[in-house]
Amino acid sequence: MDRYTKKIGLAPGSLVHIGKKRSVKTKITVFNCQMGEQKEVQSIDDLKKIKNSHELHWINITGLHETIKIEQIGKLYDLHVLVLEDILHTNQRPKVQSFDEYLFIVLKMLKTHGKKNKIESDQFSIILGKNVVITFEESHTPKLQP
Repeated sequence: MDRYTKKIGLAPGSLVHIGKKRSVKTKITVFNCQMGEQKEVQSIDDLKKIKNSHELHWINITGLHETIKIEQIGKLYDLHVLVLEDILHTNQRPKVQSFDEYLFIVLKMLKTHGKKNKIESDQFSIILGKNVVITFEESHTPKLQP
């Protein structure tokens, strides 16, 4: 099936993962920048507690094919549905968009793979908001570290 046929007939903002289905479960890791603590969270309720604190947090979401989790995170942080659509569309072109409450950035991270050093790319999306940085990445390859 062509990667774009999943979107045919759907309204703009429909949350459908477009890209390679990675064999990774969606993982949410939170780094508290003031305390220097990192932990994996299991539920959106854990993120609600973090959102209501006044400390700076970096939330990293790895694995994008569980669209319900991505939608829940988007609702919690008031992310525009078209931003979520762009995060899930892993063939998105690099771009920067400014919103009232946050800045949205889409990048391509390049890596080499195999003996022939074939170049592959992963999409990496960043939300820069007040007291929060949220990153979304396709796979568990280390890109940035707190």
